[in-house]
Amino acid sequence: MKVLITGGTGFIGSALARSCAARGDEVTVFGQANNENESRRAEELAQNGFGVILGSVLDAELLGRACAVIHVSLAV
Repeated sequence: MKVLITGGTGFIGSALARSCAARGDEVTVFGQANNENESRRAEELAQNGFGVILGSVLDAELLGRACAVIHVSLAV
């Protein structure tokens, strides 16, 4: 299953992302790297094959593109 996790660079979101990946899901995280911890987690997730989108969920265009990629992937 394709999964998009908002807040995925945070402590809870990144743990959820790793848990979903462990069960076989293809995970993309959407979050902000507002501090050193989030930046480090975003880099670690990207290096481990997770899709990482950095930005605000309040950015409708960016969120729309992220959802469209997930939707298209599911439809294929």
